[in-house]
Amino acid sequence: MDTQELGHFAKEQRREAGLSQHDVALLADVPERCVRAFESSKGSVHLDKAISILFVVGFDPRRRRDLTHVLAYRRRLWGA
Repeated sequence: MDTQELGHFAKEQRREAGLSQHDVALLADVPERCVRAFESSKGSVHLDKAISILFVVGFDPRRRRDLTHVLAYRRRLWGA
């Protein structure tokens, strides 16, 4: 899994949660441009900010369900 896949996953989760990029930025305490950059995979986002964004949209890598969901999302997105 790479940052592009995580960014796409975060965007999908954010939309399912009914949150705007602005909402996520406020909750994650990061600039809105970081959320946009992470979701679009354009520009660079520091790891701590990416983790904060993923946490806000509900991703927890310790939960097996989340990892399974990410892998299924990857297969859907990339056919891999």
